[in-house]
Amino acid sequence: MPPLRTLLAVPVSLALLALASGAHPARAVPPTDTLLPLLVARGGAPAAALLALEETGPRYAEAGPGIGRADHFRAGSVTKTFIATVVLQLADEGRLSLSDTVERHLPGLVRGAGDDGRGLTLRSLLTHTSGLHDFSADTRGTVPVPPLQAVRIALTRTAHGSYGMGLLPVTLPCGTTVWGHNGRIPGSYVRTAATADGRRVLTFRVNTDSPADPGLESAVLTAQFCPRPPWDDRVPDGDPGSRRPSE
Repeated sequence: MPPLRTLLAVPVSLALLALASGAHPARAVPPTDTLLPLLVARGGAPAAALLALEETGPRYAEAGPGIGRADHFRAGSVTKTFIATVVLQLADEGRLSLSDTVERHLPGLVRGAGDDGRGLTLRSLLTHTSGLHDFSADTRGTVPVPPLQAVRIALTRTAHGSYGMGLLPVTLPCGTTVWGHNGRIPGSYVRTAATADGRRVLTFRVNTDSPADPGLESAVLTAQFCPRPPWDDRVPDGDPGSRRPSE
């Protein structure tokens, strides 16, 4: 009969082999994902989520209860970009021209407060230079407004826009410029940004009016679009001297 220590060594060896074969190196958490809990803790939001499109494919992450990937939510001003994209597609298909007047497609609709659809083009609408008043400045976005009522409100005052296609550029600390927009609706804040070639896109949202810490939005964009520094994210007590090189 084999000695007792030999009998004990066999199952122990098998257990160690099983652990070794089943062990996998821990996947590094993307730096953007590590900021989601901060949007909850410091941003004052009950929950936060993000969806990133990268060269390796899409990535979803969330923090806090009551939020999910399949949620339906009001996107707010992010819809400006969607509308501009569809109009540009229609123009590319030859179904309309950006030089078309509003009067051609909506005869008699835009008349009042010095505005005249016969002098406004689709291009001026997309570039937000039509001079039409922003109806949401009156409603503050708290009351859903049907399209025709929104036009009537817009025709009561004059105003001038300053940006186009629903896209705003932001230059990050690393020098990268991303393009996008935010959407602010009571109880929901959304931010979308993308590189100029559209290959990298990030959308994050919090289920509150906006992050309480405004610096967090820039931090999230920087973490997503700027190259990682030669150290990892572990910075105890915020002491830069304690950063450890990445392995």
